Amino acid sequence: VWLVKWILLGRVKPGQHPLWSCWACRWDYLYTIWQHWAAPAMTPLGGTPFLPMWLRTVGANVGDNVVLHGNFVQLVDPDMLTLETGSTVSCLFQAHSFEDRVLKIAPVRIGVGASAMAQTVVMYGSNIDDGATVAPHGVVMKNEHLTAGQYYRGGPCRA
Repeated sequence: VWLVKWILLGRVKPGQHPLWSCWACRWDYLYTIWQHWAAPAMTPLGGTPFLPMWLRTVGANVGDNVVLHGNFVQLVDPDMLTLETGSTVSCLFQAHSFEDRVLKIAPVRIGVGASAMAQTVVMYGSNIDDGATVAPHGVVMKNEHLTAGQYYRGGPCRA
């Protein structure tokens, strides 16, 4: 999976790609490979230092002392993730979307000491500031900025 990611896509940058373009087809192939091979192998690594280490090798920016739960592993856009030092992450990332036959990809950031709890969905372009917490089952909408130190819940999230 690691080799396929770097051969097919290399370092992914934020952007937009037509749905039937060669790039989007390669991205979709990686998504399928990741789902069938990487996700089952990585799930037992949740909560260990090995999951952040693996994600760094595929392009994610993961700080020190980051706790990642095993359900985090279906992640096809690792280059779009910044997980700052001391964050706790048990959410589902959607760093991409298909809108009007266009694949859109944008970064997601979880700040220092911030938490995105179980079954929360974090959409592309969002920023969870330092010390903010998103309650379980929350939805952080695309391009949303959650203020530092606040507690958020609901879908879409509200302080």
